[in-house]
This record gives sequence, structure tokens and C-alpha cells, in this order.
Amino acid sequence: VVLVMEQSRATTPRIAALKGVLAAHPGSTEVRLRLTRPGRSMLMTIDNAYRVNATEALFGDLKALLGPRCLAG
Repeated sequence: VVLVMEQSRATTPRIAALKGVLAAHPGSTEVRLRLTRPGRSMLMTIDNAYRVNATEALFGDLKALLGPRCLAG
């Protein structure tokens, strides 16, 4: 699962909320976060403790938190 977030939106409270969403859907799928800013992006692998079960419920929770375009195609 690859999440996309503008670097300016990666605030401490939003990252804490993201950890909560990921923890609520435990599984074996690796999660990566692509932080973007104009002209540049950085792809990071999220700690294995936050691996997820890639379900529609997870995707719905992520979209509610991060916006409808948060999932990389």
C-alpha cells in the first residue's frame, strides 16, 4: 500500500492519527508513504509494526483521514 501526502500536511497530529488507522487494520501488507512537495517526492517505508490488511475498510479510513487521492495507483 502506497500512501501519498503533501509534506506540508504531515503534521504530528495527522501522523499520530495515521498510525491509529494503520494499527486498527493489522495484517501483512507493507505500507509506504510518499511525501511530496513541488518538484520533489520522497518514498519511505513505514515500520513493520504498522503492516496492514489491505481491505476496502482500511482504504475508506485512509481516504477519510488523508483525502480521496491519498492512495497511489
